Amino acid sequence: MANDTSAEQARQLAELFAGLAESVDHFREANAAGLADTQLDSLVNTANLFESLSDQENVRSLAVTLAQVQSSVDAIIAATKDARQAVKTINRIQCVFSILDSAAALASAIAGGRIGDIVSSTGSLVQAVAASWRDGA
Repeated sequence: MANDTSAEQARQLAELFAGLAESVDHFREANAAGLADTQLDSLVNTANLFESLSDQENVRSLAVTLAQVQSSVDAIIAATKDARQAVKTINRIQCVFSILDSAAALASAIAGGRIGDIVSSTGSLVQAVAASWRDGA
């Protein structure tokens, strides 16, 4: 359960830093006429720092989530590789959208740290790819 909390906290920090970066950018844009170049540069650097911290927390959150489903990581990687290859070669639009919908559900489950959904979404992606090949894509 501690991993759930740390993953959630990392996601929360990522969102907060991203929001802070956005706020700094809005402030800079709204007040650019009254700011010196050094102040503008400082605001850009500060926003970039917050965006970088947000990215780091997102990576940490994903690492914690993937550690919780370690036994499924190989299947997730294989399913994602198969989906990528299928999307490159499949000609039927409906099949591509089916694969992309399943891949998006998997990505959302991983990003949200929803362990049960990660496992089921991986299975759904495998099925969508298999169905696309079976349907003569």
